[in-house]
Formats: sequence, C-alpha cells, structure tokens
Amino acid sequence: MKISLNWLKEYIEYQGTAEELSLILTKAGIEVEGIEKKGTGIEQVIVGKVKAKIKHPDADTLSVCTVFDGKEDLQIVCGAPNVAVGQTIALAPIGCNLPTPDKVGFKIKKSKIRGVESFGMICAEDELGLSEDHDGIMILSDSLQAGQNFCEAMQLPWETLEISITPNRADCLSYLGVAQEIAAATGLKIKTPKTDYQKNSTITSNSLATVAIKDPACGRYMGAGVKNIKIGPSPKWIKDALQSSGVRSINNVVDITNFIMLETGNPLHAFDADDIKGKKITVRLAKDSETITTLDNQKRVLSTSDLLICDEGGPVALAGIMGGANSEIKSTTTNVFIEAAYFVPAVIRKTAKRLGIQTDSSYRFERGVDPNRLEYTIRRTLSLLEKYASGSCALDVIDIYPNPIKPCVIELRTSRTNKLLGVNLSDQEIAKALDSIGLKQVAASAGIASFEIPTCRHDLTREVDLIEEVARLIGFENIPYTTPAVNMKPLTQSPIIDFTNKVKETFVASGFNETISFHFTGLKDIKNLGLIESDPRSNPIGLKNPIVEDFSHMQTSLIPNLI
Repeated sequence: MKISLNWLKEYIEYQGTAEELSLILTKAGIEVEGIEKKGTGIEQVIVGKVKAKIKHPDADTLSVCTVFDGKEDLQIVCGAPNVAVGQTIALAPIGCNLPTPDKVGFKIKKSKIRGVESFGMICAEDELGLSEDHDGIMILSDSLQAGQNFCEAMQLPWETLEISITPNRADCLSYLGVAQEIAAATGLKIKTPKTDYQKNSTITSNSLATVAIKDPACGRYMGAGVKNIKIGPSPKWIKDALQSSGVRSINNVVDITNFIMLETGNPLHAFDADDIKGKKITVRLAKDSETITTLDNQKRVLSTSDLLICDEGGPVALAGIMGGANSEIKSTTTNVFIEAAYFVPAVIRKTAKRLGIQTDSSYRFERGVDPNRLEYTIRRTLSLLEKYASGSCALDVIDIYPNPIKPCVIELRTSRTNKLLGVNLSDQEIAKALDSIGLKQVAASAGIASFEIPTCRHDLTREVDLIEEVARLIGFENIPYTTPAVNMKPLTQSPIIDFTNKVKETFVASGFNETISFHFTGLKDIKNLGLIESDPRSNPIGLKNPIVEDFSHMQTSLIPNLI
C-alpha cells in the first residue's frame, strides 16, 4: 500500500521526514519497503498565467499562447488540447532543466516551432515527472501567483512510502489506520475529517432504491441516495491524493468513493440509481452458472457460493469485489445510490480467488473491514459528494444490520504480561499503552484489567494478543534481554543417521552428486521427454492454481528435474 506523506498530514500533525516516519512504522511492526520521491529536479519551474491564445498559423494542433511569468509576457507554442485563457499553469522558462527517464535531462531553449518563436514550455504532469499523465497540460489552482516557485507552491517533492501490511492488520489498510499507529508511537493527535452535509427533506434513499439482505454473508448494508449529481473532473487535491496512492482518477463521483476507501479502509460502490431496475437492491447468493459482466467488460460465470448485489433484472455487482457494467457511473448520470457494506471475509476471498480477481475493494474485504465504521464512512462520502459533485443528499440513510457486531472484551493480567515479556510494567503503564491504539479499559481489579477491543482489530482475540500489543507499543528495543541458561548434553546420533551419512560420503567420494527433486514439474518438459503415456491413468496430474508454469503438474518421473 502506498502512503503519501503530504496526504497523511491531513490526518495527523506529523512534521518529520519520510525516513524518520519509516523508522517509526517499522518499529510499530509495519514494514516499509521503500520511499518514492516525485517532483525532484524541477526546482526552476515556476507558476504562470495564460493571458491569451490564438491558433498557430501553420499547424492545426498547435496554439500560440501569451503567458505571464510574474515579470513579463512570454510567447509560447503549445500543443496541449486543454490549454485555455485564464488558466494557471506550470511554466518551464528558458534555461530550465526538466527530468527525463534516462536521467540525462532536457534543457528548455528558445526555439522556433513551425516558424513561430517559443520562449518556454507549458508542462504536463509527465514532463515534470509527477505522473504518466500526458492527456494535457497540468492546470493549477487560480490562487497561486504568477512567478511563484512551482515546487514551493505544490509542496514538492511528494514523498510516498510503500508499506507492506500483514493479513492480520486490515485496520492499517487506510490513512486513518496508519495515522492511529503513528499517534500511538509519537503521542500526536489524530485529525478526523468533518462529515457535515445538508439533508434534503424532499429526498429519501428508499425513493432511489430499497434494500433486502437474503444471505448472512452480508452482515451489514448501508445505502444513501444523492440526486442532481453533476459528473465532472475531481478537484486537483483529490486527484493528487489518489495519484500518490497509485489510483487513477476517473470522475468526481468514482474518485470520491476511492478516496474514502483509502481514507477509512471501507470500500464503497456508487450505482447509477436510474439503472437500478425496479428500484430494489437484493443481496443474495448466485444461482449455479449465473453470469455477470463486470466493469472490466469480462463475463463471469458464477457459482452458488458467490455473493451478489442484484436488482430486479439480475446481478449488478459482485459483492465486495467489482461492480457490474450495467449500473456504472456515466457522464450522463444524475442520481446515484451509494453502497457501504460489511461482507464475511471468507466469502469474498473464495470468490475472488476462484475468479482470479483482486481489486482494492476485495483486498480489504478479504481481510475484514470495520462494520461499525460504515456510518462515519457514508456520512463522509455524502459530505464530499455534496461539495464536489453538487449533489442533493437524501434525508435518511438505509441501514440494515440484523446481527450487530459488538466489541469483545479481553482480560489482561499484569503479572502474566510482565512474566512473558520480562519487564516490570505497572497496571497504569499497560492501560496507557493499549489506550493509544483505541483499546478502552472497561474494568479493573488488583492486577487484572478488562479491555474493550475495537471491531477494526479482528486480530485481537486472546490475552496473549494484548501482551504482544504491549510489547510492540513499548518498543521491543526497550525489553531487556539475558542469555538463557542452557544445560549442554552430548548429542547421541541415531545409528541409521550415521549409516546414511557414511553412504552419502562414499558416493560423493566416488564422483556422484546428490540431487533434490521437486514434487512438481512442467507439462512442456514432460511432453518434450516423451513421458506422456498412452494410458491416461499414468499421466501427470495438473494443479488448479500452479505457482508458475514450470511447476504446473505433479511429477511422474525424476528425469525432468534431473535434467
């Protein structure tokens, strides 16, 4: 998972470097695989304002622009289709060096393009090394001043940490989750975004779609209607946030659902409400050999263990994995229905593996999302849709939660904690450490305390789990160590082992080599060696999910691996 340092600062007041943060997270048990920096080597780029634009006299696809650089007007030839008068842009003046993939660099010079002089370059994101986007020039906020240093204005370089999250820590698959870990390690406070929005008393979510759950694999389903949406591009800060986490911008509605997924760890799905047949959503298991065409235009054949989101016309989404092509958000969409749900992880994992699909959504649902964060998640989504898609939000939110999942309570003994860790912590020190990650002490007696476990922490189920958390939070480097006492006894070797070793030594001394054969081999090797028998019962057994093609079948002979 990619974590942008700039975006992370929206949730916690961290002022250190990416390298320092890497050390903090590593000590907390979150592996940082690398740090990526974008926006280096462009320190000479400035902010410019497009004052005029005329068509190039000798080229249909080129424009001649007048750009103000804070001191004077420059004539610049530009080929971008989206350049327009009044825009604030990134300007590479004469003498500026731009980065190139080969690290050589590209120096901007005064030039003639089809007979017209050009005194600089209006830049696209890929030309600045910020992304691979070359659809048009980079358009900046109008609040920026011409002549301002581009890197300072955009808070460059952008630093991104590539972190590896173990399967048991689904709570860290979000910016708020990572912020919680940083807060626990540093004592900094988390900044939770606001979720305020105006409720339209004339709109109800049920008027866009009703909801029915037909299978317990869906533990909770929340839905909200938003009308009069205006589909368009997202604001630049949302685009930048998504891009820094490796997610492509599509449109404001889809971008907001992806943004919220990365922020909270709870995936969402937006349906075009006018495409929901019968205005009714049903969550059910698939029928045998039922099909759905997903957003990637692939037709999927389903089994009875697959969970579906359906309308009266059939499936409209593979629950927790991918939406259907028949209800996706389009440029003409005006009304949307937002879904936030909790699905049983094993059900999503089984379907995703069988169909060979892994999405950002399935990755989180397979590991378990927080069912009790859905209310915040959907309110936050509605607040952004109102602000950045001009939506009118429904008065109510549908919430079907037949068997609410409550936080469990685990007892922790101070004596047991100190004995296992080899430390001497007090009751108060243990309680303070666990409180930093949201574990509330709900009861206490002499040397024993009970802690309420947040529903986002599926991995904490036993006393020893809490002891491990204490060790992690106080820092493994702060746990004293001693050399264990070991009573050494002479090793008695089994006669058969002595005999085997002597046989091996004899063979090696005679010029032989020992080989170790894998249990698997490739079908191509078996065929090339003529080992396929006329009797199919003697032929190798293929694996359904081979790791690689070279190990796709069970071996029937040692020959392929020996060769």
